Amino acid sequence: MFRIRCGNIEKNMIEGINQHKDIDSEKVPERKPGFELPTFTADNLAKELSSLSNLISHDQPIKEGDIKDLTLAVKGMEVEEIEQIPDLKENTKIYQEIRAGNFEHVKDLSFLTDDIAELLSKRPTNSLEGAELDLNGLKTLSDEAARHLGSTDSELYSIKLSGLSTLSDEAAKNLGKTKRYSIELNSLTHLSDVASSYLCENFKEIKLPRLTSLSPKLAENLSRIEGRIELWGLASLSDEAARYLGTHKNSLYLSRVSAISDTVAQYLGNHEGELILDGLTEVSDVAAKELSRNKGELRLCGIRSLSDQAAKYLGKHEGRLCLRGLTTISDKAAKFLSKNTSLPGGTGYAISSAEVSNQIRKYRK
Repeated sequence: MFRIRCGNIEKNMIEGINQHKDIDSEKVPERKPGFELPTFTADNLAKELSSLSNLISHDQPIKEGDIKDLTLAVKGMEVEEIEQIPDLKENTKIYQEIRAGNFEHVKDLSFLTDDIAELLSKRPTNSLEGAELDLNGLKTLSDEAARHLGSTDSELYSIKLSGLSTLSDEAAKNLGKTKRYSIELNSLTHLSDVASSYLCENFKEIKLPRLTSLSPKLAENLSRIEGRIELWGLASLSDEAARYLGTHKNSLYLSRVSAISDTVAQYLGNHEGELILDGLTEVSDVAAKELSRNKGELRLCGIRSLSDQAAKYLGKHEGRLCLRGLTTISDKAAKFLSKNTSLPGGTGYAISSAEVSNQIRKYRK
């Protein structure tokens, strides 16, 4: 008889056999040579194995060899823990590879046990592939697994966790202890102020392209990181949050923000890096004046038209200016925009409209 460390299966087998001992021997039919179980015990065991079979996604009944493989891969785990593992068959196969020192399929993991997380924290990082820990397949991350991932002494370039839809404060605290350069959290729509404070302690770049809300405290925390800030999913921006983001000195992506107040423009005008505001379809004269103070590339590719006064301010912008969506301006506005040497640009990068480009070129000396 084989054994697996899954308490419920083993318990049911023992209970069934014990019940079998109490049966009146006269009522038990003559047995044929070999190992047999009474019907009620076999039924109970079959139900347990059938449940396990479904978890492992086998098309055929589980064989003893399959259970031995499973026992090795999930050693020490209880049935309740095993039942939480999605795609059990594929994950246990990768667990075995990792234990053998093969990290080729780490990116295909959809569930991370604490002991496997510990092994990943110790893996070699002396190659370009090793400098990136791709765990985008994970849907959840336990606090303990995060502790192992954050405890590595290796200065890995990045960790990718873009399959996570939530991240606990404790997990963020544990991850924030790492020396990695960047973290990708591309599926998070919300990040608590506490979690962000932990992540921003050591990570130099944090990718949150689906974040839908930004508190002032979160903005303050993000403004401290050295790398670019990607907030592609943010549709609006408060004055207070803009005040902190304006102090950031690297690229700032706010591509879905569809409208800004003049106060927000004033704060963002203090920004010294690339500023992406392609979601704006119009800009006031005051906002244009404030944004023109930005020291990096200024992208306003959603703007369709500009007043003469707004064009005058933007023409004085000292960095590269992108107005790709601009379709209508007056000749006076074109003259103002010609002061910016990056316009009209080549191959439609700065301005796509041939008509607007020709208007500006007329005034280029």
